[in-house]
Amino acid sequence: MNITTGKFMAAAIMAISVGASSVYAKTHVQPSAADLALAQKVESQLKDSGVLEKGLTEVRVEAQNGDIVLSGWLQHADDDRKVIATAKNIEGVGSVRANFRTWSSRRHPS
Repeated sequence: MNITTGKFMAAAIMAISVGASSVYAKTHVQPSAADLALAQKVESQLKDSGVLEKGLTEVRVEAQNGDIVLSGWLQHADDDRKVIATAKNIEGVGSVRANFRTWSSRRHPS
């Protein structure tokens, strides 16, 4: 490889790296302080409400612009309605989306 080719290759690699960083930054937005506080509030109220069975659920709560995304494992398929309803009733929550798996439908990855 000569010097010109080497410079071209280095420039191409740099352009790809910068482009990939730009795409990553646009698709992976860091949550604001308000969203982090809302996610913690939802998680806390879900635990305190009793809709989550201790030891049998693993629910992840994420917030973006006041919208909540719930994911994880539930003991029973119909538990998702209770969890979603509880989250929707929390002050500051816009919409709630959920993507749960249940122990009865698939083996839990321990």
